[in-house]
Amino acid sequence: MTGYLIAAVAALLFAWLSMEAVNVFVPISRRGMQIGGAVVLTLIGVVIVTQVQFYYPVPPREPLPCGDGVDYDTRDGLCYKLVPKQYRRY
Repeated sequence: MTGYLIAAVAALLFAWLSMEAVNVFVPISRRGMQIGGAVVLTLIGVVIVTQVQFYYPVPPREPLPCGDGVDYDTRDGLCYKLVPKQYRRY
């Protein structure tokens, strides 16, 4: 949890500093700085999400033998450990 907080603060600081650096060379209104900061933060978020999905991919679902603690999935007719309630059959 602390890592996410540090990353969020770093992203906010980077967005603020980058907009101040742009403002030195090209005068930007306060509203323009707010919009530019939001765009920079959005881009940082997109990069972080794509990197997390690249380094921590979702593991493939492997069917298990039906029994205790394993639910039947009506979508494909196989049994899995975790099945959403709307697709379970007991």
